[in-house]
Amino acid sequence: MFSRGISPGQEGFALPSVLLMITLLSLVAISVLGLQLILRRVALMEIGKVKAEYAAESGIAKSLAEVGAANDILRVLSGLNLHFDSEDESRSDVELQPWGVYIRARSEGGFHQFRTSLTALTACNPSSEFDNALIFANATHQLVFTGSAGILGNVLTGQPGATVGNLSNYNTPIQIPIKGTLRRDQRPDLVPFDTLLLASQVRSYQDLLSGKIKMGGDAHILSLGSGIDFLVDHRIITDSLDYLFIRGNVTIDAKIARSERPLFVVVNGDILLKEPFTASGLVAILGSGALTIQEEVKIDEAILYSWKSVELKEGATVSAQLIAPSILLKSGSRAQYPSALISTIVGLPDSTRQSIFLSDGAQVEGFVGLYSTGLSAQTDRLITVRPGANVTGAIFSGGAVTLDGTVQGCVMTRDFYFYEPPTKYFGWLRSGTIDRTRLPSGYLVPYGFSTTKELDVLDWL
Repeated sequence: MFSRGISPGQEGFALPSVLLMITLLSLVAISVLGLQLILRRVALMEIGKVKAEYAAESGIAKSLAEVGAANDILRVLSGLNLHFDSEDESRSDVELQPWGVYIRARSEGGFHQFRTSLTALTACNPSSEFDNALIFANATHQLVFTGSAGILGNVLTGQPGATVGNLSNYNTPIQIPIKGTLRRDQRPDLVPFDTLLLASQVRSYQDLLSGKIKMGGDAHILSLGSGIDFLVDHRIITDSLDYLFIRGNVTIDAKIARSERPLFVVVNGDILLKEPFTASGLVAILGSGALTIQEEVKIDEAILYSWKSVELKEGATVSAQLIAPSILLKSGSRAQYPSALISTIVGLPDSTRQSIFLSDGAQVEGFVGLYSTGLSAQTDRLITVRPGANVTGAIFSGGAVTLDGTVQGCVMTRDFYFYEPPTKYFGWLRSGTIDRTRLPSGYLVPYGFSTTKELDVLDWL
């Protein structure tokens, strides 16, 4: 028989081995528990962030529903603050303020110690009037088609209805080129335009240009004295600046981005925006003279206002609100959705001429509106869409429209007009086309241009 003995030096080795193993297993267990705790905390943090973000989004949705249901824009004009509490202990604080012809909604959502801020531009859902391809609000004469003009969609006219006409150098259609329902009304009219938001915003811009508005005590202001020509770059426009006042003509090539606190650049003179100028978010450029935007300039959601005119040079591409009596888009320029081109003379003499001119190849995605309180002739209140120009959205004219390009959406106008020497033609369409079926779903219009006040998110900043 052989016996297994303990070799010298191995006495007591088993106990330390067991203790070492227990220690290692304990460390592994502690590590696993620690990792689980960390993962749990990360998961809770992610849940908190998601709930805070959801609360911010929910706050904007609830505030838009409340304002739309109340149909009370007056509360928004001076800044409306709303608070919402949810059953899951999340909360949101929402501030609504005008931003040009849109409404800005800033929401801070919270869940326990977590906070998330969101800012959105909002606009109105189009009312039933926008279901038409054309509202021709002239009760006294016919809508006359000649050449290649045509409409796909429903049409509303006065009692005289529509017909075809003969015009030299144009083919006469065999039948009325309307692929839709033609409805005659005793007194056709445009969508009743609620001017309160537009008028208040334009007058506030004019007050800034006139130096009539008093700034809050916490506003950061920079004023550049009288001069002939100024060059404004990133060294002048800092992130903390709220207002920049300039007396004299100015060229701006700075890069500006604002998502929460707006910047107003107020210029008593002409303005030239040139490369590498960029403006993103809550940026408003206001001028008393001509405002010109060159090619390669990048603008997103900004407001461009002028007492006189706004011009997009050849090849310029923006997404902005262009507000002025006269707006010109040169050939190849583009205003991307959700752009708004608004011709208005609010606060200016009634005799001021108004025009929106889309040159050959110009493109607009959004809204083109000419609002007028003046008594001047309709030819002094004119939207012109040249051949090759295209509007995806809606055209609204309190004057007349010369339509030789295409509209993918709808047109509302008091009259059509074109000049073929030596004759002026009112109520005639010669080469323009309107296709209501091509209006994108989800299209929104500026506040006031829709009989419904139901608001929705237009874009996130």
